[in-house]
Amino acid sequence: LRVGEIPSSALRRVAADSLLLQPVAAAQQIGGDVPAALQIAAAEPGCSGLAALGRSWQLCQVTGAPIADAAFRVAEGLRAEAATERLVAAELASPRATGRLLAFLPLMGIGLGFTAGGDPVAFLVGSLPGRVCLAIAVCLVCAGLVWTTLLGRVPANEGEAE
Repeated sequence: LRVGEIPSSALRRVAADSLLLQPVAAAQQIGGDVPAALQIAAAEPGCSGLAALGRSWQLCQVTGAPIADAAFRVAEGLRAEAATERLVAAELASPRATGRLLAFLPLMGIGLGFTAGGDPVAFLVGSLPGRVCLAIAVCLVCAGLVWTTLLGRVPANEGEAE
């Protein structure tokens, strides 16, 4: 598009390499609604960027603006979004690893009890103080897992709803 190719020709060329875009190119070839076909294709997993391209295509059809600039802006936006997702995943790797470690600490404690020559399972299920300790430990582990899950949750992109 940036070198002057018309959108219909560019779409056919890209669709030749992408099975996902072939129905879009077919819709365009028979004079169908390309933005609607892009919206349908965007429902496939990993293809949400096609929805933004469909909205841009529709806007360019209505206003007569060139699709090349709109497609470039959509691509830049998707690149920026992917970079942000990678950054968030990298930043959340440590809290998620900590959460997994916290989930296995009680099992390691029981293992240490056996290693030291005791029988922690018999204590935890066979006596009243052990059952109280077990109940408190289960509650604390669950609270810790819920807390680390909430810390690691990525907020939904508010711009998608618009």
